[in-house]
Amino acid sequence: MLYFERLTNQGEEDKAEQEAGARGGHGGRGGARGGPARSLHRHRGEEEGFVRVAGDGAHPPQRRLLGPHHARPPQQAPRRRRRRGRRLDHVLLPPRICAGGFGGNVGHDPHVLYTLSAVQVLCLFDRLDVLDVDKVADYVARLQNEDGSFSGDIWGEVDTRFSYIALCTLSLLHRLHKIDMQKAVDFVVSCKNLDGGFGAMPGGESHAGQIFCCVGALAIAGSLHHIDRDLLGWWLCERQCKDGGLNGRPEKLADVCYSWWVLSSLIMIDRVHWIDKEKLTKFILNCQDKENGGISDRPDNAVDIYHTYFGVAGLSLMEYPGVKPMDPAYALPLDVVNRVFLRK
Repeated sequence: MLYFERLTNQGEEDKAEQEAGARGGHGGRGGARGGPARSLHRHRGEEEGFVRVAGDGAHPPQRRLLGPHHARPPQQAPRRRRRRGRRLDHVLLPPRICAGGFGGNVGHDPHVLYTLSAVQVLCLFDRLDVLDVDKVADYVARLQNEDGSFSGDIWGEVDTRFSYIALCTLSLLHRLHKIDMQKAVDFVVSCKNLDGGFGAMPGGESHAGQIFCCVGALAIAGSLHHIDRDLLGWWLCERQCKDGGLNGRPEKLADVCYSWWVLSSLIMIDRVHWIDKEKLTKFILNCQDKENGGISDRPDNAVDIYHTYFGVAGLSLMEYPGVKPMDPAYALPLDVVNRVFLRK
């Protein structure tokens, strides 16, 4: 939890420094506080801006998963509400209103990936009411192609990731009727391989990440009957390495992120009992930075928010004590998913 606090605090400190620099002017070398180093940090922030909506979505789910006993003390509640307001402001600023979709940062072009991230963040905060739901749903629906696939944006890249993202977004918004569901399912099924797995496109190599996207899309569409559960379950279980971790495809090293991609898929096809959960749990816990918090891809590597999220989510799927349950298809806490669908 302290790891997430430091990330939030650092972001607020950086923003305050930038605002102070703007008030003080930027003329000459001394105009910006910190000189060249500060300038480098600023440019790096601009280049990394495309991940910010997805990144903002990573903080709240992890805090929710860790449960109420990891919450801040009561005296910090007002500060927490102010931060929550600022996070929501950041999510709501990036959308290109004319298109209906969200971009990765303010002024960026919309993309279906960041649109799902924004919708998930708003689901976490129970604020879908701030959206023009039909405009967002229409943006996603327009990205469906004649063969049932989905493009990520107006530039036309096609990938089964975008099929999952589109179905997940529209399902959370209760707007699945806006697309041709049968064509969407047919395209995903066309990406199934002889080994039981799925690729990014028809004929593409099976990969655990793409398998999650395809299985998740079929689960949301109510079409899991297209999957050979035993064959796919075998392929996924073969991803467990000697160190207990999971990899994404044959002959690769284990990586904490696949704790989510593989486990969630196994749960959706009812084959999660085919792997050694005890060894996988030990692998994830060994990837912790025990002094500063956070989880890395492998033991003794540097931690990051991406692997911290998937590590905590993987522990959740294995019902680790003190971690709240996750929905394997929507990648959100189960109580959030229940709230979204039971309220309708």
